[in-house]
Amino acid sequence: MSKLYQNTTAKYNGYFNANELVYLTTLKLEEQHQDNYTQLLPVYDYVDVENPAAVAPDMDQAIQKLSVVINLHRVSKWTDDSYLLMGKAQFLKHQYQDSRETFEYLVDEFDPDNVKNNRRATQNEQAKERNAKMKERKKQTSSKKKASSNKSTKKEREAAIKNNSNSKKNSRSAEKARQDEIKARKKAIADRKKNPPSTKPEEQVATAPATTTTAPENKPNATPAVADNKTKKDQEKTPDKPKDDDKPFGETPAYYEGMVWLARAQTAQGNFYASQSILNELKLKSKTPSEVIQMAAVAEGDNAIRQENYALAILSLQKGYDLSDDKAERARLAFILGQLYELTGDASQALAHYSQVLDNRPGFDLEFNAKLKQIVLQNKAGSLADRKALDAIDDMIKEAKNAEYRDQLYYALAQIDLSKGDRVAAIDHLKLSVRQPSKMQLQKAESYYLLASLHYEKDDFSPAYHFYDSTQQFMLKTDVRLDKVQELATSLKPIAEQADIIALTDSLIRVSQWPDDKKRELATRIKKQQDEEQAAKNVQSTVRPDPLAARATPGQVERPGQTSTNPSANSTFFAYDDKELKRGLKAFSDKWGNRANEDNWRRSLRPDATQTEQAVADQQPAADQVKDDEIYQILKDVPRNAQDLARAKGKIEDARFRLGVLLRDNIDRYQLAADQHELLLNDYPETSHKEEAYYYLYLDYNDLNDPTKASRYKDAILAEFPQSKFAVVLKDPDYYARQETPEQKLAAYYQQVFDIYSQGQYEQATQLLEGVEGLFGKNNALKAKFALLGVFCVGGTQGKDAYTEALKQFIANYPNTEEQTHARELLRLLYGGDPNAGASTNTSSIVTYQDEGNDVLHYFLVILYNSKDASLNDAKSNVYNFNSKYFSNRKFQYSSIGLDVQKEIPVIIIRDFKTKQEAMAYYETVEKNKKDFLPDRFRYDAFPISLHNWRQLQQSKRVEDYRTFLDQNYKIKK
Repeated sequence: MSKLYQNTTAKYNGYFNANELVYLTTLKLEEQHQDNYTQLLPVYDYVDVENPAAVAPDMDQAIQKLSVVINLHRVSKWTDDSYLLMGKAQFLKHQYQDSRETFEYLVDEFDPDNVKNNRRATQNEQAKERNAKMKERKKQTSSKKKASSNKSTKKEREAAIKNNSNSKKNSRSAEKARQDEIKARKKAIADRKKNPPSTKPEEQVATAPATTTTAPENKPNATPAVADNKTKKDQEKTPDKPKDDDKPFGETPAYYEGMVWLARAQTAQGNFYASQSILNELKLKSKTPSEVIQMAAVAEGDNAIRQENYALAILSLQKGYDLSDDKAERARLAFILGQLYELTGDASQALAHYSQVLDNRPGFDLEFNAKLKQIVLQNKAGSLADRKALDAIDDMIKEAKNAEYRDQLYYALAQIDLSKGDRVAAIDHLKLSVRQPSKMQLQKAESYYLLASLHYEKDDFSPAYHFYDSTQQFMLKTDVRLDKVQELATSLKPIAEQADIIALTDSLIRVSQWPDDKKRELATRIKKQQDEEQAAKNVQSTVRPDPLAARATPGQVERPGQTSTNPSANSTFFAYDDKELKRGLKAFSDKWGNRANEDNWRRSLRPDATQTEQAVADQQPAADQVKDDEIYQILKDVPRNAQDLARAKGKIEDARFRLGVLLRDNIDRYQLAADQHELLLNDYPETSHKEEAYYYLYLDYNDLNDPTKASRYKDAILAEFPQSKFAVVLKDPDYYARQETPEQKLAAYYQQVFDIYSQGQYEQATQLLEGVEGLFGKNNALKAKFALLGVFCVGGTQGKDAYTEALKQFIANYPNTEEQTHARELLRLLYGGDPNAGASTNTSSIVTYQDEGNDVLHYFLVILYNSKDASLNDAKSNVYNFNSKYFSNRKFQYSSIGLDVQKEIPVIIIRDFKTKQEAMAYYETVEKNKKDFLPDRFRYDAFPISLHNWRQLQQSKRVEDYRTFLDQNYKIKK
């Protein structure tokens, strides 16, 4: 086949369609990405997404098309481009290892400077010459035979005439092509006269190859363009397009661009040094096209940012900005450069680059944030007074076009407040920020995070916990701060609980000392607040949907999955604002009451007007009419006698002691812990926690390097509790080491805790259990016994549901132990099992789930619970379609089996996954695309499982136990 055929078919049949898929996928990923302008923007927005599996079907299709091009048209000039595009498709799927291998092959096989390739090219050319000569000799031999025989047939003469005609046509076509080329050149010369030479370096090369071009004024760092730097795309645009045969082997831009993408793949895998090495090698190549140099500069900036090498990042991204002709890219790079200069403390350069963002006419989001950054930076730099900065942002808040951005504007006000040192105003503005309807959920995460941090810094732990808890609800799972936020939320939760107990109980004690009329006034206010909240709920439930908003366009039929035509979805018109509607309805109800929907409703001369008004008045009792039984119910927790008062003070006493312990153990706040225990001793000199409080104070002041106070509390223990275990330890730290073995100490401590639990003192037992790891280590011999005792304490304090969940958690965490067998029996009885069903108990007791590591064969199970309502075949069909869409390059094996024949619970088994990592990748795709996996009508469980654990599950048939084990050992970023 001719090379023209190979090139044309490769480009327009396979490569073109794959390129369109990659381009559209990039746009789709850009839409999926949400920029967080309070953090350093990612250089490549289409890479920083949470669900890259959403584009896997399109990328698999692109890879298939490119594979056809490579296999069937390998001699075409689009083979290297196909490898490049295939690597990009794998990169967009976040399959960085696969893409890296593809780019490595491209760079190795198509290096124009590689001697092996040049030699292979020479050999190919020589082979072509030999074949051509052989064909010519055969042709000459054949013509001689025909001449000697002189037997030309009629068909041969007709063929000769036809060939002669075709040659004339070809001549005419060639002449026409030559005339078109001449016209194109004349047009190019005319265009060049009209436009500056710098705007089209390709034309300069075509007309004046001997002269050097000057760099454009707006790109001082740009390098002169040369003929070798043209990409295929440029060659197609220029009139004097070279022939395919004129292109030497390997001299294509795909190789150079492939090096950039190889460096990016290395960066994505955390191989920053390898990435920089590749980019440095690319810089040394003299024939690198200018557009590839620009791409390499941006890639180098991204690599530097990930290493927090901001100085190198600024140099590289500035070069990328100067060489770029794309205004959207220039605007984004300018914004990132502004952020980098902010991080390095150069406010003037940051302001200059935010101005460059505006010069490139970006989208509204980028323009809005650049202006906002300028106001905040100018205020910090002192060039814009505080009042002017606040007024400027207030003006932006009032503008209707900024309605969706008010949360960001209030956040900016908080930043200005913090720069002035006004933390109170900053907190107020942040609270306003989180209350705004937000276009960007990430802004809520930032506002909550800053609120939590401010409260945490001033040791206000209760609101800090609640704000950290809200932060993790809105923060992206890929955010590097998420682990810290979750850790703080977990650590602060019990601290907040104890602090709230102290604050609430102290308030109730104060209220108990008020006179009755003041208590009634308080009850009235509380009742009014409750009524208002209930009225707001009633208004919300009675608001009818706007019939115009709900009505479809005439002739339009709404179908499942169709985008809603509700105008309120995106409109800012006040009548479509749900909150405004509710507010107006409430205002109407407050003034007119719940009137019937009838004509003349407002006329006072209606015959039934008096009755209506009276009915409305009857429906609205006076706010101060609070009955005695309501007062009693509202103030039921207020102490009424000495016994209640003593009980309330006891709650404060216990909570303050626990708070001191938690402040020490959870967040290492030794001074605050000491303050709580000293306050405990001052308020309750005869507290039952006195001995322990002394000991904790001794430890706290030792950690605070205050030997004087530490010695004071040590002496107090020796004087007041000379026979206690703490006194013995303080006198002789090695006493217990000599008297008891570690096993004896552990057993004695367990017996102490068990005795306290047996007396029904669950909270005190829980406190002692919290100290087990500190005293005996995390892996002590009685770890399972202590943990089960903790489960029993949960049952004694939090009820059956919490007890059941704690048992499940224990069963998953302590496999193959006697305590697990006991816990299983207890859980079985809680579910109403038969105590005499010994066989079932024995089966359950031997089930142990194991985390066997990564290199173990895994299955993926789909367990259907409503197979009678939703058929197994339908489920299989949906699973097949899902795999065809998201894993078209994989060939799975399927089977089905009954987990419990009596209950008719079928299981679809998808096999095989060679490693746990492969199974988890599939699991993650299922979790992020559940709508495509199985419809809502199916009730099911779906999870990965190793072969060993699958056999264990078949024995126990208890999915909830394995689900608990799964949550502990198979982590997934949802």
